[in-house]
Amino acid sequence: MSSYFTDIRKLRNSDPSEGAEKAIAVTSTNEPAVIIFEESEVTLSDNSNAKTSLLDLSPEKAAPIYAKPRGIGKNIYKTEIGEDGQRVANYVLFEDSMAKARVAWKTYSEMTSEERDIYMEHLKAVRERRFSYKDPKGGFLVMTVSQHLLRGKCCGSGCRHCPYQHENAALQIRKSKIWNGAFYV
Repeated sequence: MSSYFTDIRKLRNSDPSEGAEKAIAVTSTNEPAVIIFEESEVTLSDNSNAKTSLLDLSPEKAAPIYAKPRGIGKNIYKTEIGEDGQRVANYVLFEDSMAKARVAWKTYSEMTSEERDIYMEHLKAVRERRFSYKDPKGGFLVMTVSQHLLRGKCCGSGCRHCPYQHENAALQIRKSKIWNGAFYV
């Protein structure tokens, strides 16, 4: 046994002189609900089991594809040549680097002004898909998290933006570096 509910009301955006009405039938069974527009005599069916739809849109055209799908446990980190001729991160590496560089507001607000400058320089470099940036205070070159992800493992040097928690670094280096929520100091 099925029960039906019908609601007839004026369309909000329709011209009042036309007197268009909409009938909505809602069922508690698995039967499709039907919407009827009396003025235009168009019937739209809401059937989840229907194989054809009003818009025949292939999955390839439905959403843009930015990168090849990764296999289980495999990262497809590659480089591309940028507009200025330098190597830059590809899309997958860029997305993963941005995810690693993200910092919560609470962490950012607790940083010193020098740490904030370093964080902003690093974020700017990652956003521009570069592999290094110049330290704002010391002026030396620092590798970004993109460079470390591209390498695929910890180099053991105690790098500032190491995403691998200094796993290959000596114990003395690991003890001397403190994670401030964004990078090692």
